[in-house]
Amino acid sequence: MPLPCERHSMKHNPNPVAFALPLLVAAAMLIPFVLPAAEAEASPARPRKFRRVWTFADARDEDFVRKMADINVQNVGAKTPEQFALAEKYGLLPYLLPTYVGLAPGEWHRQMISEAETNAFQALVGIEPPPSTLSAEERAAWRKEQYEKRRVRLIESRYAFGGEPVSGRENADILRNAQLCFVGPVGRSNVVAQILAQLDKRPNVEMVLFDYIGYQNYRRCRHPDCERIYQEHLVRHGLKNTPENEKEFFLGELAAVNNALHDAVKARNPKLVTGTHLYPVFLPEPLYGYRLKFDVIFETCAWYLKWPDAKIREYATDCLTRHPVDYPRSRRIPFIAVTRGNWCEHKTPADVERELNDLLDAGVDEICAFEMDAIVDDPELYSVFLKYCGADNPKASVR
Repeated sequence: MPLPCERHSMKHNPNPVAFALPLLVAAAMLIPFVLPAAEAEASPARPRKFRRVWTFADARDEDFVRKMADINVQNVGAKTPEQFALAEKYGLLPYLLPTYVGLAPGEWHRQMISEAETNAFQALVGIEPPPSTLSAEERAAWRKEQYEKRRVRLIESRYAFGGEPVSGRENADILRNAQLCFVGPVGRSNVVAQILAQLDKRPNVEMVLFDYIGYQNYRRCRHPDCERIYQEHLVRHGLKNTPENEKEFFLGELAAVNNALHDAVKARNPKLVTGTHLYPVFLPEPLYGYRLKFDVIFETCAWYLKWPDAKIREYATDCLTRHPVDYPRSRRIPFIAVTRGNWCEHKTPADVERELNDLLDAGVDEICAFEMDAIVDDPELYSVFLKYCGADNPKASVR
């Protein structure tokens, strides 16, 4: 309501512009104070702390589990009665991580890579055969020397250990050990049966996590049986052998074995929480979690090697915006890797804080952090996680 003097001016001043000018000036002065509130209503504030942290780590001892709980970790590996008791005491989900590495071939086979991929990998990491003339004592000394040389070589070459390779090394940076192949119905059922047998021995877990399910060369298996299955697929669907069709087929097989594992676990106990880390990377499409059924899907957005801020934010945004349309209960969660740096470049606490802020800037409010031992045992690093994941945030149930 205008003041009496303002009403008087309006009545006796026939020039509306002259009257309105002082009001416009006053309104302009208020704009800086009004706009932030309007913008805040239009764009919700980004979170500045994470409300949940997931991990892959066994209940080492009580101090370790307590420190995990203090940074809002939701789960812990449990095998013994003492570990289950710690999980219950601190409110963490006891989980099983079935062993995939080293499974017996059974009715199927291990994965194969090409000779060219093998040679390129050996040249990258500096693998040399021992001289045949060495005695047993000399051979032991030689291996010790080679171990240190290879450690230095891996750091210098920025070997990615199953993550995305450095640009230009995509054909050389692969996994060293061949894993059980899961391509085709026989391979898939073989993997599922061997992993379920491990679940039968731990019926009191509340969560089942998976890791290390992927291709040794990050693309496909080159075993003749897998090539035959792929060619039959092309003929059956009237497709040509193109890079895109090859990618779609082998990504489809990767998604199929993951979803079969989820279905098998839920069939045993629908209350079990299921989760996986997409590792090793599927290089043609690193972020394929939108195809999976798991309750929680951990996708690498910050790896052991230092990634650019823009890439971290881009990957995190993908996790938040490209939802599993067919599986609405699934959650895609960014994964951040931290290590002590013995075998790869070292990330300082400041580096990790920067990466956590990149994830927060993208709108992320829960993460999977690994390696938890490296985080808890480093006071500076742990203080960073306390700052951004401290337990003053209320725990939220995954169910």
